[in-house]
Amino acid sequence: NETSIDRQVSRAMRWFERFACAVLRQGPIPRHVAFIMDGNRRFAESRALRRVDGHRRGYEKLKEALEWCLELGVRTVTVYAFSVDNFKRGQDEVHALMRLARDKLVEMLARGDIVERYGVRVRVLGELSLLPADVQVAMARAMEQSKMNTNVALNVCFSYSSRLEMAMATQELTRAVERGVILGRDVTSDAFQRCLTTGPCAPPDMLIRTSGETRLSDFLLWQTQTSYLAFVRPFWPDFRFWDMGELMLRYQMDHAHVADCRRRARAIEERAQLRRDLEHLTIGAMSSSSSSLSSVEQDELVVRYEAELVALRAARADRLQALYADRERRMERWIREHISMCSENKRAEEQDGRNDEDDEEAVVVSSEDDDDLAIACDSTSASASSSDESEPASTLGVRRRRASRRTATRL
Repeated sequence: NETSIDRQVSRAMRWFERFACAVLRQGPIPRHVAFIMDGNRRFAESRALRRVDGHRRGYEKLKEALEWCLELGVRTVTVYAFSVDNFKRGQDEVHALMRLARDKLVEMLARGDIVERYGVRVRVLGELSLLPADVQVAMARAMEQSKMNTNVALNVCFSYSSRLEMAMATQELTRAVERGVILGRDVTSDAFQRCLTTGPCAPPDMLIRTSGETRLSDFLLWQTQTSYLAFVRPFWPDFRFWDMGELMLRYQMDHAHVADCRRRARAIEERAQLRRDLEHLTIGAMSSSSSSLSSVEQDELVVRYEAELVALRAARADRLQALYADRERRMERWIREHISMCSENKRAEEQDGRNDEDDEEAVVVSSEDDDDLAIACDSTSASASSSDESEPASTLGVRRRRASRRTATRL
């Protein structure tokens, strides 16, 4: 009876959650939500559990939160799973986290309960070369098997650091200029953002951090300049659907202000880039003394150089597209190499298994050879001492020949 009541309560709660999602979808919903999944260790300590059990509960909560986001209509989810600074933790905890990440990625693909049902494309972002080989292989397989899914994007930031990400993006743009792939004037804020590990994904509309901490902890520092930041008290494993619903209501109440801030920030960036383009086209005609150029005067220059501006931006877009395509090819090559590594490892394991079976068969044959040789010797002795009790000559010859062949095979 208790089990039946629990099932009925669970179904009722599920119905209320779906109803709440339908109501919330009537208002503005963030297209991209980022999570800092904080508090797994403190959750485990508060319940006298092992730390790895706290992280395991955190993974289960991630699956729930992903389902909530998908039902609400969120199209991109980015989660902060493991920071580069987390390598400073105890060796046992780091190893346990690596095993958990590998096992859960394999489980996610094997069961397909979320990835296939919702059409989720998995992307792993971060300095993946710092991870163990088996974890890299699991991540490569996850990205390869889900690359054709286009409904939802799940970005898992693992071995991630925003400062390192920005440094690497700067280096990549610098090398591209040195190689002549792009020009120096092609380096814009948009180009810089595309060279970050989040790549073509739009910046998060909303960032949620659990456990009561009110800091970003080196997570998406560039991408969250105009994001709506929400900090909640529950530890990540304690985060509930109703906490999520409350945050969505707060986002909808402040959406107009957030959207206005984002538009104004975008307008400032575009106007600054327009001025740089005009300076390039006029080749110094806009001197430093014209820094107080009015909007009307700048608009007149835009009209005068309209065709040149269109050509300039089109050429820049083509060069940057070549750079982005090269980044995608490098990532695809990395995925193929690690999947090939996985295939080679499987073949090696199968070959080792066959070799082990051959060795076992050889041991069995060796034992049988010894028995046959002993029997043949005993038969020979018995034949010499007593011809009445000896075996027929044909039978004894067969046994001797068989023993000789097996001995030769063993040698």
